[in-house]
Amino acid sequence: MLIYKAKEIAHSPIFNIQKDRFQIEFDDGQVIETTLRKTLYSHYFWQIHREYPNLPVLKQHHVQTTMNGRPLNSGTHIELLSVILKDCCECYQLFLPQQTEHLLGLIYQITNKVYNEVSKFSEPYVPSLDILDFIEVVEYPAIKQINDNTEPTDVSIRETYSKVMDILTNDPALKHNPLVKAVNSKMVNANQVLQCISIRGFPSEVDGTILPVPIMTNYTRGMNSLYYFVAESRSAAKALYFSEAPLKKAEYFARRLQLLCMVVESIAYHDCGTDKHLHWRVTPPQKDESGKVVYPGDLKFMTGKYYLNEEDGKYYQITRDDPALHNKVLKIRTALYCKTANPHQICEVCFGALSRNVSQYANIGHLCSATMTQQTSQSVLSTKHLDSSSVSPDIVLTEQKARFFTINKDKDSYIFRKEFKDKNLRIVINRDDAIGLTDIDNIDSIENVNPNRVSAIEYVDIQYRTKNEEIAVPVSISQENRKAVLTMEFIRYLKVFKWRTDNRNNFVFDLTNWDFDLPIFKLPDMEYSYSDHSSQIEKIIESSMRNIAERSNPQSPISTLQELFMLVNSKLNVNMAALEVIIYATMIANPDDYQMGRHAENPVLSVTDTVLRNRSLSPAYAYEKQIEVITSPRSFYKMARPDSVFDVFIRPREVIHHYRQRRKIANEGR
Repeated sequence: MLIYKAKEIAHSPIFNIQKDRFQIEFDDGQVIETTLRKTLYSHYFWQIHREYPNLPVLKQHHVQTTMNGRPLNSGTHIELLSVILKDCCECYQLFLPQQTEHLLGLIYQITNKVYNEVSKFSEPYVPSLDILDFIEVVEYPAIKQINDNTEPTDVSIRETYSKVMDILTNDPALKHNPLVKAVNSKMVNANQVLQCISIRGFPSEVDGTILPVPIMTNYTRGMNSLYYFVAESRSAAKALYFSEAPLKKAEYFARRLQLLCMVVESIAYHDCGTDKHLHWRVTPPQKDESGKVVYPGDLKFMTGKYYLNEEDGKYYQITRDDPALHNKVLKIRTALYCKTANPHQICEVCFGALSRNVSQYANIGHLCSATMTQQTSQSVLSTKHLDSSSVSPDIVLTEQKARFFTINKDKDSYIFRKEFKDKNLRIVINRDDAIGLTDIDNIDSIENVNPNRVSAIEYVDIQYRTKNEEIAVPVSISQENRKAVLTMEFIRYLKVFKWRTDNRNNFVFDLTNWDFDLPIFKLPDMEYSYSDHSSQIEKIIESSMRNIAERSNPQSPISTLQELFMLVNSKLNVNMAALEVIIYATMIANPDDYQMGRHAENPVLSVTDTVLRNRSLSPAYAYEKQIEVITSPRSFYKMARPDSVFDVFIRPREVIHHYRQRRKIANEGR
């Protein structure tokens, strides 16, 4: 078999190999057997090697290595370009934005050329897709048997999805099917395909309530009953609802956050030398009982961050999921502790190695906030596309909850720990949270009572006695958008043993006769809402004046970063560096000084609305309630207000003059 030199192919602008299969020898001596099409595809990206001739052509620069036995998909070219870009930057020592600008522009041109030419040249190979392809998959014996044996339960439907997906991915008998090719090439949403060929599953209402009876057919076979038609109509209702008010709310939050964060302007390409670090315990990947990964671990979202190795005193970059770092407390360089003189900048070491990906023309605050909010907005907008068989998330026991509760086998109900059985245990619930409880006394049989109509509880007060004192602890038992309800077992208990009210008219339940083996609170079956997720992120970042005392704590920036990191990355994929910039933009010197918190002794967090109004007025004018801002006496105070890039729209002459003066001083100092 013929062997070609990779360097000769890469540096030739014309591709003239005629053989369909051959071998390629790379610059480091490695040899692979490949095909004409794969090499032709790789040749597009080797334009970088032609522009940067000292860059060696390596095995990982060939698309066959990137694909690694997988079909070509929509992300293949990004993976390949990422590897070539990284190697090129290291080979030519291109780390400053002005050094990489040409390379990034070249990548844009290459990508555009691939889209234009490959789509044209591949026309003869584009297959059609019709209903016969769906029918072939649905009637495939192995898939048909799995579908026919599916039980109308959440566990069974999830197992069916897993088994059908495994067949689509690995069964060679279906490799020719265009629908299967589309799935394996990631050209279509796998969840939507499963609803077309397997089981539609559990639909849900607009408010997230999961309907108790699943749709046990699929879109290919059709909805063949009135219930199926009505239940499936809720998908369209959800898509319509989330495309209006929730999307507007998410987008308006994105706008506010970008106006706030634009005060952080750029990366300073030096090491500020700070000796203060963020201490972070690395959470490893988490799996459920079936072995499915439910959380990929912290390191996935910390790529590029630098941590201190105390053994040799050097900084190392987090580049991958390293099991050696799991459960360790790392000393992380963070934007929150950066000491760069200009508070509008963050040094490249505190930001992390991702600083190499930032254009010299980018506003780093806007970039970091948009990185997160574009995902939250897209998740809300894509409710219809993300819709699948609805599943209620399992209860997650926080440290506080685990002190009092365990959970049942289905992981949807709370059970009191038995050590509280002999401690005169009582629970107190706000009357408004169990408004339907008073009706229990007025009915003879409670067996037809719907627990969801009786209560909706967010917090309870747990009271118990120790040897020395009476203790009362408020505990949150809600989770995400789900408020807990009293279980049917507990409602039966209350029918017999009743309750009393305290001096605030709250319900007080004595658990002296309660069976501690039974669940007492249950989370209703509701699917996760990306709209609620966006609202929770908004609440953490922006807060309100009611929480100003808590946010004025010097430890609040770190604790808020930790809380935000876990919430955001439970559903999205946002690097820690971006979240640090968002938190830093919200930090102020002290509750009475709204300057950047960089050089303050104990900087604290503030409320977004207040920060916007007390820093540069141009973002405040671009925000909302402009009349209030213009007529407010505080707007005329001579305060130390941090500048904003928006200032040029309000005072263009002064800003441009100031910019020129700064450039002149900088040039004279060289």
